[in-house]
Amino acid sequence: HIIMKMQAVLTWLTGFTTIIYVILVVPSIDWDVLLAIPNGTVPAMIGGMTMVMTGMGLGWVNIAADWSRYQAREAKGGAIVFWNTVGGSLGPVVLITFGLMLAGSSADLSSAIGDDPVGALASLLPTWFLIPFLLTAILSLLSGAINGIYSSGLTLLTLGIHIPRPVASLIDGVILTLGTIYVVFFSPTFIGPFQSFLVTLGVPLASWAGIMMADIALRKKSYDEFALFNSSGRYGSFNWISLGLMAVSCAIGWGLVVNGYSDAAWNDWQGYLLGLIGGRDGVWAAGNIGVIVAMALSFVGYYGFCAGRVRGQEAGQAAAPDREAGADQGIGA
Repeated sequence: HIIMKMQAVLTWLTGFTTIIYVILVVPSIDWDVLLAIPNGTVPAMIGGMTMVMTGMGLGWVNIAADWSRYQAREAKGGAIVFWNTVGGSLGPVVLITFGLMLAGSSADLSSAIGDDPVGALASLLPTWFLIPFLLTAILSLLSGAINGIYSSGLTLLTLGIHIPRPVASLIDGVILTLGTIYVVFFSPTFIGPFQSFLVTLGVPLASWAGIMMADIALRKKSYDEFALFNSSGRYGSFNWISLGLMAVSCAIGWGLVVNGYSDAAWNDWQGYLLGLIGGRDGVWAAGNIGVIVAMALSFVGYYGFCAGRVRGQEAGQAAAPDREAGADQGIGA
């Protein structure tokens, strides 16, 4: 509850200052220049969509269970999905669109944003608003890290590391904070490591999401909560088919994404399958379709290979007394 209250306060503070920022820099948008920009290619559009999808949706999909535990038990599963989708995407869609219009209005500004987004965007502001803008940038990073720290701390404990949960959260929080500060304030450019990080992490996240969506789609009953925590229960300790699908999907997905930035050379090993669709210099290289391919392969593979397994798990399982509550538990699990 403390986490949710802190999120609410940060949301109001950063939302208010962001609206002021938008009002102040609207005059910097050059509509004539924007309308003169030619249409992009289909691969470029898919590449942009992949970046947005990874940063907005896939970047948060692994904390769905953490988020759903704060919802009222009587809340409908469909309402939780709808309002979280709308609430989570409305703000970013507006801000991304506004940012694209700013960057498209000036080639110099666009280049500067790629190198130093905070400094470039601050250059458009009057002096009196620089401190509130900097505080907004810092608080936004803090807000985004709160749920991530909570979830990743729990994940660290599931690896078998025997430390108190606050310590696990502290370790992950320090790593998250240092990495974010480096990329935003100290990296030679922002866009290079940022995009490389998104597509690298996006492939396994997409694969996991595909498996999870297929599992939820196949199930007609709620999960057996007791069996989830019992290695000898109906679900077992591992699903080797899922692990195999994820390994194959990641191997194919990473082969179809590419790092195009010299300051993120640690990711140059990717793109080893791009020769099949035109190579690293081809039009599809920038599409980073490996993220989408990984999700599709995992979903289709799990749906096909595990349908019988799911039916067997549900055979003889007592129906949930409240099917709507069961649906909500399924979302959280």
